[in-house]
Amino acid sequence: MFLVYGLWFLVYGFWFMVFGLWFLVYGFWFM
Repeated sequence: MFLVYGLWFLVYGFWFMVFGLWFLVYGFWFM
């Protein structure tokens, strides 16, 4: 059960990292 939660945390962490990068790029582009 703990392994499943770890996997979900890894997936969500990856997507948050991707969205964070996109927000950084758009922030610099609109600035």
